[in-house]
Parts: sequence; C-alpha cells; structure tokens
Amino acid sequence: MLVRYRVGKTTFELVTKEGTVQKYRKGEIKSLEDVLLSDTIFTSYAKREKAGTNELKAAFQTDSLQSCVETILQKGEVQISSAERKEKLEKRKKEIVNFIHKYYIDPAKKLPHPMSRIENALEECKIRVDADIPVERQIPDIVSKLVNVIPLKKTTLEGQLKVPHSSIGAASSVIAKYVTVERESYSSHGCTYDIGIIPGEYDLFMSEINRVTKGNFEFNVYSQEGVTTGSSQSTQKKGKGNISMMKNKKGNK
Repeated sequence: MLVRYRVGKTTFELVTKEGTVQKYRKGEIKSLEDVLLSDTIFTSYAKREKAGTNELKAAFQTDSLQSCVETILQKGEVQISSAERKEKLEKRKKEIVNFIHKYYIDPAKKLPHPMSRIENALEECKIRVDADIPVERQIPDIVSKLVNVIPLKKTTLEGQLKVPHSSIGAASSVIAKYVTVERESYSSHGCTYDIGIIPGEYDLFMSEINRVTKGNFEFNVYSQEGVTTGSSQSTQKKGKGNISMMKNKKGNK
C-alpha cells in the first residue's frame, strides 16, 4: 500500500504493509519496521525512481531518512484500491442511513422511517456520499434533499412510561440505557416517568422494556396533532404493554 506525500512539485512515496499506517498514526504501532515493506523513499514507485539526498533535504530540511519517513507516514495520503474504496463508501452510506434513522422521524407518525425506506430515498434522490467526509458534516445537505421524497424532522421522542412496582427493578437498567428521564413520580400503582428517547432507539427500547417487564408496562407518546390509543391485535397477542399517543404534553396526563 502506497503512502504519497507531495512537497511543491515533488511527490514522495513509501511502500507500506496493508492496514498499518492508521495504526502507526494512532500510536498502536511504534516500530517503522512493522509498517514499511521497504525503507526506500521513492519519487515514483511505479518507475522505481528513488528520491535523492538533495531532494529530501530541500523538501524536509533534513537528510535523515528516519525523519523523512516519519513525516511522510504522518502527513501523507494513503492510496487504497478500488475495492477498498468501494467498501469504505458502502460503510459510510450505512453510517448515514443509521444516523438519519436514529435522529430523525416521520413528523406525521412521530416515529423513525425504516432504514430500507431511507436507503431507497438516497437512491431515488441520487445522493452522492463522500467516503472521506464525516457523517455529521454531510447530513445537513443530504437531509435537505431527502425531504423532497420523505418527510423528516430532527427531534427527540417524548412520552410517559408507567411501570408497576413489581417491574421497576427490572425496568431500571433498560430505562437508564435508552432514555433520558425528565421527571419521575411514585404512586400506589408504581412509577410514572416522563422520558425522552432518540427516535432510532425506540424499537430497541420497546423490545427491551417489554422483555424485562413481561409486557407489564404502559407507554404513551406525546403528540401535538391528536390521540391514537390502543395496540394492535398482534401486539396484544405478544403480551406487550399498552402503547398510545397523547395530545397534551406534560400537562393533562
């Protein structure tokens, strides 16, 4: 794997072992011998043209081979194959889909879009993902295009969770893991929590809270539009707790 570093009009290249450069930069590999396939610095590896002492001194202000090599490894651009580039791009696409699923909802349903729907929207809008730019920097532009195909709103789901005394102990670890508790109050029936949850954690939270309480809970999602109460027959058959939507937020409960 080549590492290429350009100074002025001259390009310097090193031949390294696959996967070692990033580890070297992170300090996970200390020895240059564990990184380099050859300690020769080339101006063109393809032509096997070696860098001369004068070229190194002019570019790096030193003719110390080790110092020049360290600079190239730290600052140079790692050249990857087309297959590796494709794999990196696919990974970045998945990260973007996961980010949107986690932090954005369908404002009409107050729930996240399925990841397959987000993937299809990316294709439909012909979104160009950059494998080298962090997800957070790409999201604003991507979302501004996706809203032409699917409704999106960045938000936190808020609601009210009711757990009876018999299930509070089992539910506490799940609550701590997935949600932010804004307020909690106890009564003779159990504990009522006002909570906030990242949209993308909703399904996991529902699954886990149902499992640990054996369906002995009630969760109401706050809605500004109206009220839809009850659960589906399939949900009831599985023994899950009652899940509904409430019109008023933190007022009439």
